[in-house]
Amino acid sequence: MTAGSPGSLDAAVEARGGASAASGRLRARSAVPYLLARWAPWSLLSVLIALCAVHGARMTAGLVLPPDVDSFRDIGYAQGLLDGNLLGDPTHVGEWRFYPPLLAALRALLFRISGATDLTAFWVQTGPWLNLLVPLAFFGMARRLASGSAAAAALATAVLVLWNAARDKF
Repeated sequence: MTAGSPGSLDAAVEARGGASAASGRLRARSAVPYLLARWAPWSLLSVLIALCAVHGARMTAGLVLPPDVDSFRDIGYAQGLLDGNLLGDPTHVGEWRFYPPLLAALRALLFRISGATDLTAFWVQTGPWLNLLVPLAFFGMARRLASGSAAAAALATAVLVLWNAARDKF
């Protein structure tokens, strides 16, 4: 074969790993698992977050008072922050605040921004929505430390464990 013949061109392209008809079909078939592996974790994340949101909304529908005493302590901390009592403990007169203030500060900020009037009902009704940040952060951490499919599997396991714990509690 001469250098200008079509047969030698195909042989040269295949020898260099170029695209022939067979390798093009192989790449087309391998794109489907790639796309599935790329979108499956995000799809699973969306479904699990939606399930958690629906469950949380159902559990707090109609509630205006929290179901446990610890929430009242946190509500008191948020009210203290709203009243300007930044370091004092609202439950123990004259004592310093001894619980971390991040959650109470976040809720107080959201309460102030939203313009709501009842802090207790606001606390109960925003609970499920703010708690969705936990599985989202967990998924992001697992995705950063491992692959997307490992993150999806870790999130599914965490949601299953938390779902069963919530079911057993109520």
